[in-house]
Amino acid sequence: MHLGKRQYGSYEREKDFYNAFNESVEIALREKVDAFVVSGDLFDTPVPYHGMEPIEVALRGFRKLKEAGIEVIVIPGDHDAPKKVGKPSILFVREFGGAKVLVGEDAIRGIEVKGVKFYGIPAFNPYRSSEREQVKKLMKILAKKADKKSVLVMHVGICDILPFSCIEMEELPKGFGYYAMGHVHKSYHKYYSGSPLVYPGSLEVVSKDEIVDINNKGPVLVDASDDFSFQKIRIKVRPQFIVFVRGSGLKALSEVDKQIAQIPPRSVIHLEVSEEAKPFLEAIVRKVKEKRDPLILRINVITKKKKVDEPKKSVPKGVGILEALKEIYGEKLGERIYKLVEAGMVSKDEAYKELIELFESGLWSRARRAS
Repeated sequence: MHLGKRQYGSYEREKDFYNAFNESVEIALREKVDAFVVSGDLFDTPVPYHGMEPIEVALRGFRKLKEAGIEVIVIPGDHDAPKKVGKPSILFVREFGGAKVLVGEDAIRGIEVKGVKFYGIPAFNPYRSSEREQVKKLMKILAKKADKKSVLVMHVGICDILPFSCIEMEELPKGFGYYAMGHVHKSYHKYYSGSPLVYPGSLEVVSKDEIVDINNKGPVLVDASDDFSFQKIRIKVRPQFIVFVRGSGLKALSEVDKQIAQIPPRSVIHLEVSEEAKPFLEAIVRKVKEKRDPLILRINVITKKKKVDEPKKSVPKGVGILEALKEIYGEKLGERIYKLVEAGMVSKDEAYKELIELFESGLWSRARRAS
């Protein structure tokens, strides 16, 4: 949900995230659900950067749900965990909003709602061996509690879906009736040991690569009385578009005209401008602003890189991690990824955050395709 995210420094975008959360609350009230489950990252940061509004929005929403007799169940995501010290915002929703937070003994003991038991595994760093071992022990305990009327709420990526900061699907404890997953921002589902494993995805567009999934944002409605059947409830979010501008002069301007014709006002527009069109950037930007009045206009000039045809290489067995990364992603990017992973294994500092942003940017996948 990432409440408090001020994307691109825009308060209007921050409000979009509040609106998406509030709409999900209204859907829960309208559908008369028994439980409202948040699989991590309720907040964008552990402690609000721009005032208390994220906490106030969450408390108002959760109190509405509680007053309607709906149980609120939350697990901490990696965005909810303090990097160093301080009281995380998620504890306020437990103390003042009546939410049940699945941490510590509560995660193991579970919370029962109308005959369905909810257990939790909060966010952890799969690169840290100590955390991974601790989670493995927790999984063994929960595996003994699993049955087809129980739900595992978990915040982690599955490597088949998110190829970093992840675990293999086979590591999950079997036997639960439903796996309520968080951490992956795109909507995704599959079946694991005969039960649905579902990532609803983020309620709003958190990064540019999610634009392709923009019409699939929203919560998932689950019917526990019918073998955990589920359906996606789509909500309307602020439109975002990627506009590619190639060519020069009138050709570039004409191309822009065609691409922005159907874009509604106050959208977020990402301009991807070729080097060819760069000299006409001022005219292109002026045209987009005059015709579409975007809330946010982001500009990225794509520089040409000399393409070198090289035979594809496979990484030999037994090769070191650094060498393997260099082999796959190239000398510079491979070394950068290695250093960031190394930093992430020691602490969740700015370097670890940079690693996550690097992978979310899609640069790693472009490097792989180019290799």
